[in-house]
Amino acid sequence: MGESSTIDDIALNWFALLRNEASPAQRAEFERWIEASPAHRTAYRRVESLWAASGDAGLRAADRDAAALSRHLDVIKTHRRRKGLRKGGTVVAGILGLGLVTGIWFERPHLLQDLRADTVTDRGERRTVVLADGSSILVDADSALMTDISPRGRRVTLLRGSAFFNVAKIGTPFVVEAGGGEITVVGTQFDVRAADQGSVVTVSEGRVTVAAPGSNPATLLEKGQQIRFDAKGAEPPRSVDLDEAMSWHDGRFVFYQARLGDVIDEIRRYRKGRILVLDTALANRRVTGSFSLDDPDQALESLRATVGFAVSTLGSRLVVLR
Repeated sequence: MGESSTIDDIALNWFALLRNEASPAQRAEFERWIEASPAHRTAYRRVESLWAASGDAGLRAADRDAAALSRHLDVIKTHRRRKGLRKGGTVVAGILGLGLVTGIWFERPHLLQDLRADTVTDRGERRTVVLADGSSILVDADSALMTDISPRGRRVTLLRGSAFFNVAKIGTPFVVEAGGGEITVVGTQFDVRAADQGSVVTVSEGRVTVAAPGSNPATLLEKGQQIRFDAKGAEPPRSVDLDEAMSWHDGRFVFYQARLGDVIDEIRRYRKGRILVLDTALANRRVTGSFSLDDPDQALESLRATVGFAVSTLGSRLVVLR
């Protein structure tokens, strides 16, 4: 990685920190960094220009994480007060705080959610978890879930991401909670994907019932059927190609007339850093294709060549599509 990319990353770090109530000591340290080299000032202006060009969308993307980030800043400040750090120590703590805050924003934006979970997968990681009842869960990349398996009942809460459930048939209902809805089975195989745009359930064996928010009664799904639901309710079930719907199990993502924003969400889960789509119309474009989840940069390039959007990169961790 070249020197300019490293400087861009540092400029991004400072930009993220300064948007979240940096301390006077941190601001002073920033001014020293800016004055140290014309390249530093140029890199920071490049970050500001890109963010300004993004308009409200880019600002909302940063502000959406501000509340979570501020909690971590409070922890740092409290620690510094307890330790009674002198000026030199304050600057060091400020730099450590900078690394923590920006690291969270770029690499662990769901940190608080992850702290609640029993199982968390990193970006690019797929992992199989075996439960106490003999059921197994294939957990997709950048996913988080909580499990509660006992003689009284079996319940899994999918906080984020995707998971494939192979449920042991022992007579006790197995319930998966995702996106405000509940999927109930006794023993079968099914896929659940939880996303901002709505949750999706796909059945590969047996039957499940899906109780979506605002929908009564629950919907019965059989093998080869899929249903999408969100906070407003559920769409009608539809038949799907199971090989395509379950392709992520083998490291591929196949999509037909999917929102570009949803496809980018899949790439995000396999790539370090952040990818921002600044144009709502662009995010809503419909695309068809497939790509390897193990090469997210090539997948992004293939989409760019197909759709024709512009790509701006800053350092190694921020990609902006417009």
